[in-house]
Amino acid sequence: MDDKKFLEKINPERREFLEKLTIGAFAIPTVISVMMLNQKLNLSTANAASNDAVPG
Repeated sequence: MDDKKFLEKINPERREFLEKLTIGAFAIPTVISVMMLNQKLNLSTANAASNDAVPG
């Protein structure tokens, strides 16, 4: 069955909902991963800076 013919049979409101759901299923984990990576990099930088200021 042709994909376009199949999609034409689906209610437009439902099709729009499924599009948003699909985009969110990929976008949300990506954003969270980038945020976690950024946080990890900030913690590494903070640790490096705190190790430089060790009293001798």
